[in-house]
Amino acid sequence: MLLIRRDILQLNPGFIKRHKIFYKDKELAVPDGVDIFDLGKPPSIGNLYSYVEVIRNIAIPPRIMIIRFNNKFRITQSELDILNKIIKRLGLQKILIVFSDVNVNMQNHFRQTGIAEKIGEENIFYFIIDALEHTKNVLRSNMFSS
Repeated sequence: MLLIRRDILQLNPGFIKRHKIFYKDKELAVPDGVDIFDLGKPPSIGNLYSYVEVIRNIAIPPRIMIIRFNNKFRITQSELDILNKIIKRLGLQKILIVFSDVNVNMQNHFRQTGIAEKIGEENIFYFIIDALEHTKNVLRSNMFSS
């Protein structure tokens, strides 16, 4: 368990401790069952893929994964290929994928490549605050349908 935690912390510098993140100098609570991976920092989509592989070994994985494209303005074909693999892996584990900090050009690119259809247009957001609100609503609605 400690090795998995160490791997998570190494692979994901955006890993949330105590379920809070900072956005525009405000502290935002992250709901239990939600994990956030920030691609806007040095981590690459390759790191995200490795992180998803580590999640497979966790006894209780997150129910929702928010992938932040913070300060990322384009995505290459090889990154799209990896992203498709990530979507498939998380789908096998029934982990909902939410994209955040997606600018208009990236969103159009996701539509053109079929990524938006795979994760659902309703799961793509421009602001992290909207993505977090969406995850709260999803978790709330799933609580009553379980």
